Amino acid sequence: MGNELWQRLRCDAASKLKLHVGISLWIMLCYYPPQHFPLREPVLLKPDLLPFLPDWAVIYQSVFLLHTYTIWGAENARAAWQYVRELATAFAVGAVFFWLSPTRIERPSSPSSWLYEWLVARADGAGNAFPSLHAAFGLLAVLHVRQRHWQPALWLWLGFMLVSTLFTRQHVWQDLPAGLMLGWGIHRWFSRSFS
Repeated sequence: MGNELWQRLRCDAASKLKLHVGISLWIMLCYYPPQHFPLREPVLLKPDLLPFLPDWAVIYQSVFLLHTYTIWGAENARAAWQYVRELATAFAVGAVFFWLSPTRIERPSSPSSWLYEWLVARADGAGNAFPSLHAAFGLLAVLHVRQRHWQPALWLWLGFMLVSTLFTRQHVWQDLPAGLMLGWGIHRWFSRSFS
């Protein structure tokens, strides 16, 4: 397993690095401008189902670890590109929603957790809630990595990561099915169109 992983990490490393940097810039371009400069006043969403658990910020941000593995652990640059193009499409569609129908989550005024402060409050705003790109992002990564291994653990992780979006006050429950449908729809479309 270790030798195979090392081979995958080294395979097409320059191309994978370009893909990783490119998708990171695309994510920032699609995500941050609508949050800071919405076209109209965002609708304020008030979470009410689950308690605020700020230390779940670690699980919330773990999506970026799986994202990194999805790119670098791919068998070659072509496989990494298949994931990156789906993710880029999800963020482009999400940006349309964020510009045309902005939403914002009501957060606690004093979270009292340095983890939350550093991993969520400083890194991510309270806007761009619907649809949940964390849900789309996580699902797309799981759909690509599951073809290699760890299926039950990946689905379990995805469930915890989705719940973490509610505990950290980044989303309300309605955002999650919308994000999952976005990710699933894009994955299916690319699977049928380019297979």
